[in-house]
Amino acid sequence: MQNTKGYNGWKNYETWNANLWLGETGETFDNWSWYAIKEYFHERFVYENRFLAEVGPLQDMIDAALSEIDWYEVAESYNTED
Repeated sequence: MQNTKGYNGWKNYETWNANLWLGETGETFDNWSWYAIKEYFHERFVYENRFLAEVGPLQDMIDAALSEIDWYEVAESYNTED
């Protein structure tokens, strides 16, 4: 993973933040696909809290932030060989 990224070595804040929260779950995510990690994140953090803002500007902002997460980069960080 290159360190010439936009936020703390990551593509952007949203990607860094998603990875930070994923790291707090206790899962290892070794050999998980980017799609499986994305689905896990959505199940764990998005869907269970969806009732907080089902429609409106807050949900639009949440959806916009989620669309900025680079799931390939997150998966790559867990699936690199040391």
